[in-house]
Amino acid sequence: MKQKLFLFTIYCATLCALTSCLKSSDNDGIIYHDAAITAFSVGTLKYNRLVNDKRGNDSIAHTTLNGATYRFYIDQLRHEIYNADSLPYGVDAKKVVCSLTAKNGGMVVYQPAGSTEFKYFSTNDSIDFTQPRTFRVYSPDGSSAYNDYTIRVNVRRYPEGRFAWNATAYAASALQGLTMMKAVAIGHRLFVMGFKNGQAHLYATANNQPTGWSELTMNVVMGETAVNSLTTDGQHLFTYSNGGVYRSADGQTWQLMGTPTLQQIAGYDDGKLYAVGAGALLVSADNGANWTAETLQDNSNDLPQSCLHLLSFASRVNAHVHNLVLIGNPATSVSTGAQAQLWSTTLNNAAATHAWSYYGEAKSTWQAPRLAQLQVVKIGDNLIAFGGQGLGTNTQTAFKQFYVSGDQGLTWHQNADLKKPTGFESNELAAAIALDDEQNVWLITSKTGKVWKTNTAGLRNP
Repeated sequence: MKQKLFLFTIYCATLCALTSCLKSSDNDGIIYHDAAITAFSVGTLKYNRLVNDKRGNDSIAHTTLNGATYRFYIDQLRHEIYNADSLPYGVDAKKVVCSLTAKNGGMVVYQPAGSTEFKYFSTNDSIDFTQPRTFRVYSPDGSSAYNDYTIRVNVRRYPEGRFAWNATAYAASALQGLTMMKAVAIGHRLFVMGFKNGQAHLYATANNQPTGWSELTMNVVMGETAVNSLTTDGQHLFTYSNGGVYRSADGQTWQLMGTPTLQQIAGYDDGKLYAVGAGALLVSADNGANWTAETLQDNSNDLPQSCLHLLSFASRVNAHVHNLVLIGNPATSVSTGAQAQLWSTTLNNAAATHAWSYYGEAKSTWQAPRLAQLQVVKIGDNLIAFGGQGLGTNTQTAFKQFYVSGDQGLTWHQNADLKKPTGFESNELAAAIALDDEQNVWLITSKTGKVWKTNTAGLRNP
């Protein structure tokens, strides 16, 4: 009898402990390093694929997609988990089977759709990810300490190959007269930085609309180098000007993060800033405060020096592997050729597994074009390049056409699906192209201040 009573007491104590774990922590600001999700992936997904029938009409093919080939990033600072490469249009996100790993086997619960209560997570659960879901992981030490993670399963909202600019464009007088410009998106806002009257200016529009542009008053005077260095981590703006790396959450208040010697910031990927410095490709894991040199397989003289763009490609074979591509124009002292310069590396769990290698002229006949104010965006699995007049031996007319690469920058061609909008005109330098969080493509020109926006997520493979 005493033994039974003892076991019952232990059972009750254990039950109480589990119950207490489902209560909110009193201090959500504390990061509990033992309460962490360290890996996340999705399984086989239902895929209603849009195809053409024998007559060329649209048809739906009901099939499946191996979601495990799409890499999910884990931001341990913001407690966010997401796939940077959106799943194809037509993937059903209402019933997703997923797997995750908690540090030291911590207990995981989540909030199902339409519920404020938490449910114990099982790999057999079919979860609705049409909206972000909150997952909570508890410290395995038996305490009530936990961390909440927001998990997003991004799916393209528009089918590939439906690339069409808006029939009419909005003219933003504030954007006229810029001699150079670059655009990035954060959430539902598009930011455009341009240069005129001896300094950089920053403009923004709200709610993902082409109207309502306003200039933001920055607390720091920015120079010309700030324009092409403009980039984002999805939450903040970053740029480099007057020897300093700056970060801002709203485009108005800028904080000095570090004072490295850089040529230009290239971009942001998986918690790290990348930049080109004097004879080196540099990386910072602390928002620009400290920088280290990446390993290069080829001559550092072949690193691009201006109009830098960093693009990330998830592996279709391994969820933990992705490729980084760096593209930009060479220094005039190094090359007079017609091609931009492109480098790449492979990362495994955010750590470089190979030295950066240069895509030299011998590796491809159809290389990226060398253009003034070269603009490059990633749309689906394609890279889109656009720019002003040709540089070096490139005699291309300014903003004459788009170039498309379907092999991560190795080869570039024109594409019949992608044309300039009717009425597009610009000077030889200033036009910008950007991709927002809803997979819309924006095109902006400073000559007229016109802004175009597409209704598509991408292009068919070239």
